Amino acid sequence: MAVAARDLAPGTVIGPGDVTVEPRPSAMVPADAVRGPVDRVVTAPIARGEVVLDRRLSGGGTGPTALLDSGAVAFAVPVDTSTPPLHPGDRVDVFAPVDNGTRTISGATRIARRAVVAAVTDRTVLIGVDATAAGMVARALLDTSVVLAVVA
Repeated sequence: MAVAARDLAPGTVIGPGDVTVEPRPSAMVPADAVRGPVDRVVTAPIARGEVVLDRRLSGGGTGPTALLDSGAVAFAVPVDTSTPPLHPGDRVDVFAPVDNGTRTISGATRIARRAVVAAVTDRTVLIGVDATAAGMVARALLDTSVVLAVVA
C-alpha cells in the first residue's frame, strides 16, 4: 500500500521519494487507497505515515488546475489588505457588496461557497468556484470587488 513518507501539502506533485510501500491488513485499507500515486497532485493534506487515498489526489494534470474540483471555473482575484493569508488547497467563501438599487452599498452577500484556492501570488489568488456561481463571481470582479473568507 502507498503510504506518505513525509507530510504532503496540497499542490505537491508526488514523486517516488514522497511515498513508500508498506503492508497493511486488508481490513485496515480504505477502498480508495491508491497503489501508484506518483505524478499525481495532492488536493488535500496527507500526513506522513498515512495511506494515500484517491479522494486526496487530483484526477490528473499538473499545476494549479489539478486542485480544481470537477466542473469548477477559475478566477484570479486581486490581493488587497482584506485578503487573508492563503495557501493552495484552502477553501474560501466569496463575498460581494450588495447594491440596494440606490447606488449605495448595503452590506455584503456570499456569492460562492467553499471555493478552492488553486494558486497564490503576491498580486492574485486563483480560486475555483462551482459553475453555478461563476456568473456572479465574474460580475462582482468586473463591477466591484470581492472579499475572500477562509472556511474551516
